[in-house]
Amino acid sequence: MKAQKRSTEPPPVQAGEIGSEIPADVRAAACARALEMQKRKVEAGDAEALLWAIHYVIEGGTTFPQWLGTSVNEAIIGYITHEHSSLDESFGVMRPRGYRRGAENKQAKCADNSNWIVIQLSKHGYPIDDQLFEVVGERFGVKKTTAKKWYYGAKKSNDSVLYAFEQGERLDELPDHLKRMAAQLKGCR
Repeated sequence: MKAQKRSTEPPPVQAGEIGSEIPADVRAAACARALEMQKRKVEAGDAEALLWAIHYVIEGGTTFPQWLGTSVNEAIIGYITHEHSSLDESFGVMRPRGYRRGAENKQAKCADNSNWIVIQLSKHGYPIDDQLFEVVGERFGVKKTTAKKWYYGAKKSNDSVLYAFEQGERLDELPDHLKRMAAQLKGCR
């Protein structure tokens, strides 16, 4: 039996590596902007926005603003005092019928990283096209159409994290893994 040759390419990003592609200062700025957007959504009655706001506080490494602490406390009190029978009910969130857990899970874990790479490579002069989405998709173990859907879906929904990435600074030098991706793009042309 022949021994198989090991790949020298990094594996696709795996679960638990959220934010691994994005520098901490860039992620913190994106989270701060996203938190402000979630506040407006919470005020407009979007229950899921409260959960996203908690995420952005933790991910951005900031403290809970008073409005968020109050809202979270009200939901928790509603649950522990048995006003509500479940945390879903207490926070006002439920998964819809026909919900595709696998696809939603993959997108939640990878889309921000994927979109940040698309933006950084674009800021370094690479066109946002099918070749770029193919190379980025490979990094995350998805097809180019999925990477493209993540990016354009975020743009269409005015995603606050994507907006912060677009407004953020261009890295002076690409990290090694992005240089490898850029080399693949140059090799395709």
